[in-house]
Amino acid sequence: MKLNENILGYIKGGGFSGNINFFIQKDSKIPGRMEFVEQLVQGKKVLHIGCLDHLPLIKEKIKKGLWFHQRLTNVASECVGIDIDRKGIDYVRSELDISNIYHGNLETDEKIEIISSQHWDYVVFGEVIEHL
Repeated sequence: MKLNENILGYIKGGGFSGNINFFIQKDSKIPGRMEFVEQLVQGKKVLHIGCLDHLPLIKEKIKKGLWFHQRLTNVASECVGIDIDRKGIDYVRSELDISNIYHGNLETDEKIEIISSQHWDYVVFGEVIEHL
């Protein structure tokens, strides 16, 4: 992507406009969020924090290939999910036979053994920010 010097000035904080328009020429496909993270963690050990999603949506997202935890699991050498939703964890373990998700709350002093017992290449907080 190439931007002219005028636009770069705004991006670098040298100017302000409440109504600037510019054209972005795509030289190649820009990956979506999930595709970008999948490329980044390919073959790596991944810790996925807040991995579950809303319980009624998980099965349908899996069918459509949109459940982020499954996608990370498919590309990483190892992927472990941590979530605070015990009911959701029980559901995916018993109903969907998904065993790489564990209960934990990072906001407490509770030690989560699966996290502290290993080295992780990446920690993904893919769907957490809206809860903060």
